[in-house]
Parts: sequence; structure tokens; C-alpha cells
Amino acid sequence: MQLKKLTFTLLAIIFISGAGFAQSAKLQQKATDKVEELNTQITSVNPDIALTAEQKERLTELYIEKLKGTRKMKKDGEEKDAIKAFNKENWGKIKAVLTKEQFRARKKAKATKVDD
Repeated sequence: MQLKKLTFTLLAIIFISGAGFAQSAKLQQKATDKVEELNTQITSVNPDIALTAEQKERLTELYIEKLKGTRKMKKDGEEKDAIKAFNKENWGKIKAVLTKEQFRARKKAKATKVDD
């Protein structure tokens, strides 16, 4: 009987940690995609000012933080204004990682995309 309980407990722990890892991997992939999209926007204007490896790493961390925060706020039933404020704050952090040239290039690429 003890062996069955122990086996069941171990299987439950493995299953739960596996589900958590899958969510983390999914979040990591989504953040990486966002960073690559940002880099593509920047390099479409000027390939010489592409994101550095350090910038990509920091931006990925910030996007993960943003995605987790937004998900939690929605789950907790936060109002849209609070979520907008949170996103605006996070965009400020993301903007701080970019150089002025990168930010201008991203802005120009976004404006060009809207005009198309």
C-alpha cells in the first residue's frame, strides 16, 4: 500500500512539473518570437543597427515578464485600464534597452507597415 502511494505521489509530481515546464517553454518561445519580430522591424530600416545578443537576452526577459504579468492580471480580472498601464510601463522598459537609432527604426518600420 505504501509503495502505491509513493508511486502515485511521484507520478503526480512529475506530471505537474512537466506541465509547468511546457508552459515555461511556450512562454519562452513567444517572448523569443516577439524579440525576433522587433529585430526584423529594426533591420528592415537599417541592417547595421540590429539587436545585439545582450539586448536580445534582456528583451526576452522583459517580454516574459510582460506576458506573465498580463496573463496574471487577466486571470485576476483586472480592468483593461490597469492592463494598459502595465503594458505601457513594460514598453518603457523595453524602449530603455534599445538605442535611439533602433527605436527610431522600429517606429519607422511600424509606420511604414501601417501605411501599406
